[in-house]
Amino acid sequence: MVEALKEIMAKKSALFPTPGIYLNMVIGSNLQGGKQSLFTKLPIRGSAFVLEDGKSALSQEEAIEWCMCMRFSPLKNGYRMSAF
Repeated sequence: MVEALKEIMAKKSALFPTPGIYLNMVIGSNLQGGKQSLFTKLPIRGSAFVLEDGKSALSQEEAIEWCMCMRFSPLKNGYRMSAF
C-alpha cells in the first residue's frame, strides 16, 4: 500500500505543477446557491426556501426555525408558511 502511494506521488501530473495526491471534496452544503438570506443578508449555502414573492429566500434551517415560532410569512403579507 505504501509503495503504491509512493509510485502515485512520484508520477508527474499534467494538471498540477508538483507531483502528489490532491484530494478535493465538494459538499453540497458548502456550495452557494446564488440567493441571499432575507434575515442575515448572507449568501445561502445549501438548499434555499423561496418565499411566496419568488424573490426572497431563507436557508432551509432558518425557514424551519421561523416556522417553529411563527406560522406566517416573514414578508408580513398574511400567507401561512410551511417549511416542513
